[in-house]
Amino acid sequence: MEVSVIIPIYNAEKTIEETIHSIKSNYEHEIICINDGSKDKSADIISKIDNPNIVLVNRENKGAAATRNEGISIAKGKYIMFCDADDKLGDGIIDKMVDAIKENNTDIVVGKVLHLIGEEVRPIKTYNELSAIEHTSLNRTPEITQSIGPYGKLYKNEIIRDIRFDEDITFCEEHTFNLKAWSNSKITIIDDQAYLYNIGIEDSIVATSYKHIEKYLNDATEVRKRT
Repeated sequence: MEVSVIIPIYNAEKTIEETIHSIKSNYEHEIICINDGSKDKSADIISKIDNPNIVLVNRENKGAAATRNEGISIAKGKYIMFCDADDKLGDGIIDKMVDAIKENNTDIVVGKVLHLIGEEVRPIKTYNELSAIEHTSLNRTPEITQSIGPYGKLYKNEIIRDIRFDEDITFCEEHTFNLKAWSNSKITIIDDQAYLYNIGIEDSIVATSYKHIEKYLNDATEVRKRT
């Protein structure tokens, strides 16, 4: 197995089918859909999708961080990607990233993340600071922290096998994960559009963080202490 794509799923019946359809590769891959106690028809929709690469896991609700951690534990691929249930992968990005990590003999590949608002795709200005480079590291390219989320990246399984997301943090739970992953890794940055981050729906992470701004800021402060 070359690639494992891990998707935490919670009440994503409106978006999950499009998300799964965006995950394509010529490499052998699995799409690990972990249904985190959804109360809607997410699991039924996934079970009816005709795609032999789907692995559906149903369990009680534990949150996105714990769900991603479980995905890491069961992933069979040499490489791991993360995708949320309302977002999409860029066209052909899995193959481009696998090719890049093999050609450059690196540990992690970082691509461009863009905002998706309805059908409109908008660039994220902070990504303008990230230029394509075949070989780099966190020390050499600290501006890589502008891409602090787990999205738009391909990780060698062996690099993150013993790293986990902070399960006691609701927001920013991915920050310590990525900094640990990057700290001793060889990194490739590519210019390709890797990930479309949906901020145009009411239940998106961005919208939710605005609704719970005090909790978001408290979590962000705690994460800064840890990192």
